[in-house]
Amino acid sequence: MSNVNIGTFTVDVERQDNGKFDVYIAHEGSSGEHYTDVDSDRIGELVADEIETVAEAYEE
Repeated sequence: MSNVNIGTFTVDVERQDNGKFDVYIAHEGSSGEHYTDVDSDRIGELVADEIETVAEAYEE
């Protein structure tokens, strides 16, 4: 099995006054998702979930 390029993911992060983050996560060609009041651990989980979702679509 060869590697499959699933594209580019964009993560824009802004630190909020409360110390948490405002985050926009998108995959090329998608409108993306917006999250507020998240910590860095949650950002990692959200990005991982997005990658897995896109990768599953390539398996179909």
